[in-house]
Amino acid sequence: MKNFLNSYLLFPTALIFLFSQFAHAEVVTTKGEKAGKVSVLDHVKAMPGKFSYIAPYSGWVVEIDLNGEVLNSFRIPSKYLRHLGGGADIEWVASLKEFLITAPRMGVFRTSINGNITWSCDSEFISHDADYQDDGSVFFVNGWDDIGKNEPIFTWMGQDCSIIDELRSNDIELREERLHRDEADKSHLHTNAVQRIRPKLIMLSLRNYDEIVLVSLKKRKIVRRYYKATYVHDPTPVDANVKPKQMEFYYADRSKGDRLMLSRSKPKRKKPITIWNSAKHEPEWKRGDDYKNRLWSPLRTLELLPNGNFLVSGSAYLGQVTPEGELVWEVRLKGFENQFEHKDWVYKASFRE
Repeated sequence: MKNFLNSYLLFPTALIFLFSQFAHAEVVTTKGEKAGKVSVLDHVKAMPGKFSYIAPYSGWVVEIDLNGEVLNSFRIPSKYLRHLGGGADIEWVASLKEFLITAPRMGVFRTSINGNITWSCDSEFISHDADYQDDGSVFFVNGWDDIGKNEPIFTWMGQDCSIIDELRSNDIELREERLHRDEADKSHLHTNAVQRIRPKLIMLSLRNYDEIVLVSLKKRKIVRRYYKATYVHDPTPVDANVKPKQMEFYYADRSKGDRLMLSRSKPKRKKPITIWNSAKHEPEWKRGDDYKNRLWSPLRTLELLPNGNFLVSGSAYLGQVTPEGELVWEVRLKGFENQFEHKDWVYKASFRE
């Protein structure tokens, strides 16, 4: 027994992974079993399909249907387990029929449906969001940029893992008076999402500045700011084809109950408007309650589905919300808790038909 333990002490990642299998065995990964309890399901309004998410401490990718039944699951390779709780993203690349997975501070990789790695690149400056591009390259952000170190916040990486382009915090004009950071947050900008708008125009989500910004990679500057997007996460344009001055965004706002928002648009709207407030669906929730006790908090995923619904995720919930703000699907995932419990929790979820 002593020799067995000593051998594992030589491999801390393996030891953490082994422990996680016992500590979080309640997470359902077996095909055909129910991954959670479905409490809301409107078959007419909900978009059917397959919904994938990561169990960061157990080290699994799980895919379920609207009934909460496990359709598919696979283990994440041990190489990428170390920081999965720090913003592990998963996206479905329909053109390749593969998953794109972000392993925070470790790298980005693609897998087949059964979890076999088909492509990978390492980077210590990655977390929260990565997007596949049609030429095989990848855009990704670094939400954990150390304040004062001018680390990359955005990277464009080629299929051969070469750096095509990158932005650092000093490359863009920041309004330092807008900076706010939680005590536990060691990052500077906390950039948590990227989206390509034009060939050389990207959108970035700057949580610690409450801003959505459009950045010209050619001019190396911010060409449009969208203010007052409090604790912004996962913004997506209402219409990406309009001019930047006319652009509006849906986004997740972690304040006041974790809300799905529509950005302000002068002169039409001087303030953002709330489409859906997740706190109203928290059992026993009362105004002023600590968000660390809520299972819909933090609201992260905001993916537009083919029928116009929004796919949303909280620490322990997946759901769908209509454009009118009606919750038409809700599943409480077994074994998942609020992210501050240091157990499995959902950061991002993804959809495929």
